[in-house]
Amino acid sequence: MRAGEIVPAARPRVLEESATHALVGGSWAFGQVTALFATDLAIEKAKRERVAVLSVVQAGHTGRLAAFTERGARQNVVMFMAIGTVDKPMTAPLRGRSPGAGYQPISFSIPSPAGAPVTLDFATSTIAAGKIKLAKAKHEQLPPDAILDRQGRASTDPQAFFEGGCLLPFGGHKGYALAVIAELLSGPLAGADAYPGVMNRSGIFILAMDAAVFRPLAEYGQALAQTIGRIKAVPPARVLMKCWCRESRKPASGYNGSATAF
Repeated sequence: MRAGEIVPAARPRVLEESATHALVGGSWAFGQVTALFATDLAIEKAKRERVAVLSVVQAGHTGRLAAFTERGARQNVVMFMAIGTVDKPMTAPLRGRSPGAGYQPISFSIPSPAGAPVTLDFATSTIAAGKIKLAKAKHEQLPPDAILDRQGRASTDPQAFFEGGCLLPFGGHKGYALAVIAELLSGPLAGADAYPGVMNRSGIFILAMDAAVFRPLAEYGQALAQTIGRIKAVPPARVLMKCWCRESRKPASGYNGSATAF
């Protein structure tokens, strides 16, 4: 707020809409306020028209995206959200040595009539920027292959990130590819660059769909339960689990999202 990046008294508003789409301007209000406004609008449209797509511009930092996608899933609306960074890139492209994109969080939530939503929520960087701040505050090192320093060299020192370093995409080309798609959906497609306001930062892309769009909700719920049951019925691979535990000395430090699958 002191830097003028957040306007605390601002309120989001609809700039343009039809029955199945809307362009929402956040007016640089708190990102959580804007995302909640857009989420509820997307849910309303999806429940009425079966499907809805929204662009959110002039959006502040939203925090955890699953808070919003799960809000839709609990009302039997499938929801996908992605955030792109118009300004202040933090993540290097594949084999790059300097930042070219943001850390592009994405979230999917799928309704489960019999229980909690099935959710995927993570940043497309190896770790989220917040985890670097936490490691710095706790005087801990980062996992390998998470960041580069300002010379483009791999580093595990959190301070290197704040001195001109950048994040790396997770999973090599796969995380990088996801980041590019998220950037294009929530940047050029959402039109965030055309609404700079007090700063040029984030756009949000939202896709919402009624879970009963293709079949009755009861049939969908039964099929979902059968699929989840089949996956859960697979016995654990104990050897692989032991390998993962041995190789990941500090798995929590590399965590960059959540997956509340079953």
